[in-house]
Parts: sequence; structure tokens; C-alpha cells
Amino acid sequence: MKRQNAGLLVLCALRTATLGCRGLLCQSQRFLNQTVSLSAALLDGQEYFGNAADEVLRLQQQKQARAFANKAMATMAGVGLFMVLTHSRTLELSLHARILALSQQHWVVATSDMLLMCNDIAVSRAMLLNALRSYPQQLRMLIHTRVNLGYRCGHMHAMLASATVWSPYPWICYTSGPDIYLMPPFIAKMGVLLPDAAKHGVGLIADPFSRWPGSHSTLSMDVFVIRPHALVAANATAVHISEAWLGNVELHVEAGHAATAFANATATCLATLHNPERLLFMMAKSLGLKMQPVGAHGRVNRRFRTAPRGGVWHTHNTSAVQAYLSESKKNKSSWF
Repeated sequence: MKRQNAGLLVLCALRTATLGCRGLLCQSQRFLNQTVSLSAALLDGQEYFGNAADEVLRLQQQKQARAFANKAMATMAGVGLFMVLTHSRTLELSLHARILALSQQHWVVATSDMLLMCNDIAVSRAMLLNALRSYPQQLRMLIHTRVNLGYRCGHMHAMLASATVWSPYPWICYTSGPDIYLMPPFIAKMGVLLPDAAKHGVGLIADPFSRWPGSHSTLSMDVFVIRPHALVAANATAVHISEAWLGNVELHVEAGHAATAFANATATCLATLHNPERLLFMMAKSLGLKMQPVGAHGRVNRRFRTAPRGGVWHTHNTSAVQAYLSESKKNKSSWF
């Protein structure tokens, strides 16, 4: 697929007679047509920028495709991608990288690539690159962009805008912020869940999440795993989003690409301003994706001072994370 913004897959046919073009919906349409490509790539001690970063990714993906033909690699569900979205929460990035590095010997991490996406152009790119160097993966990539649709719509749009990077991968583990730490027990779970998902056609690995009793069905945005092949299969024919999905808004998108699911979710958000947890559930349900829970026990209290057994630690307590890392350094043999 030619490198272009996956947002171009969105052929907006918004029923202006019913909804009109106003407010956030009207102001944000231009973002759907902006190209978001790699800002930098780090590989084998070398740093590449702009078009050179895109070329590194292309060559690496060709190499990975050949490796995936190997039977042993195929049984491990292929070379996946970890993706972290950040806005202004940059303090936790180095800690996030160090936590993931605790699992660098596990095949899930050892065979994966890393994509860091920052949608705050005011953040120092030098700082982002410095944090990126701390991640254990061989190929580490950065998207640094000013395109940001805000808290409610930004997550779905980040997946849409970066689709030309992640769509060739067999799986993508998305983390909605660097303050969500992927502990060794989580990586161990992924080592079991990913091959099982590939075997049984699971399209989404995510935990249920309800912020309020009796609220609509939602899925946790802390971390989820998407399998693009399943999204393509679900989008095998031209997609028409019915009134049950968007009210009186019609959206027609190109079929046959994993990005179409997130194009729909982004357009839905712009029209309805649903929370991202709700959008993720609606997307999966509308496509009939086969789902599997992570088993991370939902959202963890951010004041929790010790690492949770479920393996996903959502905390703003950086001192507690640093203390955990110091303790882990003393007990290296306890992990992989």
C-alpha cells in the first residue's frame, strides 16, 4: 500500500441536512486528510528521520515477512508492535521503557517493534528521542505531530492516522499513555493469548470497563491488542454505518483495510463525542469481532503503590514505580 494518510480512506458523506457541519465535527474534518508519517526511526544504533525513517520501516517489514514464513515464528503469532500514545505526560516515558525492558528476554518483547506517538508538538523532540532509546526493541519509531482531536476522539484518531505504520503487523498492543505500565505478568499473559488469538481468529483482546454502575458497555483503553487481519476480514465488503451506530449520520469508507474500523470510530466520535472506552466497544460490536479478555482486572487504582497481579499498572505515582524498578534490579532472576 502506498504510504499515505489512512485518513484518506475516510470518504465522509455526512448527512448535512440532518446534522449540518458545525462545532468540533466541522473543525476537525481537515485533520482526517492530514498525512501523519514517521518522524524518526532507531535501528541498530543508527537514527533515521523523515523519508529515511519510512524506508527503514519498509525494509524491516519485508525482513519480518520473510521471518514470519518460518514455522517457529508463526507459532508465536509473528513480529508485533507495541504502541504508546502520549500528549504531555512525558515524565513517565523513561519509566515505561524500563518496565517493558524487564521483559526483554520474553519472545513477545524480543521479537516486537515499538512505536511512540506524541500529539503535542510543543514537547521537545529531543526528549522523545531520548526516551525512545530506552525501549528494548530493535526497531523503535516516533510519530511527533500536532494533529490532536482531544481526549475523547484522539485515541481512535491516533490509530487511524498511524495505520500505515501498524497495519502490516500481525498484532498491535496499544497503550493509551506512558503512565500505564506493562509489567512482566502481562507480557507472560500475552505469550499465551497471542498465539491463541491467531489460532482462533480473535480480533480484539481487551478487558471490560465500566466507570459508573449501569453505564453502557465499554472496554478498557488502558491497554488493548488489535489484530489487523481480523479487522480486514470484518471489513471485507464496503461498510455502511447504520442509524443505530451514528444516529442520522452516514459514513461510507473504503473496504479491505484495517484502518476503516478506526475511521468509523473517529467519525462517530466527532459526531457523538462518546468516550473512547465506549467507542472501542461499539467498534468491536459493529464489526462482530471475536473478543478475548486480557485478564488485567480492569483499571487499577492510580494510588496503588505496588504492582498489580494482573500485570497492568495504571499509576501516576512515579516514586512507587521507581521503587519497584529498584527492587526488580535486585531480583533479576525472578523475571524471564
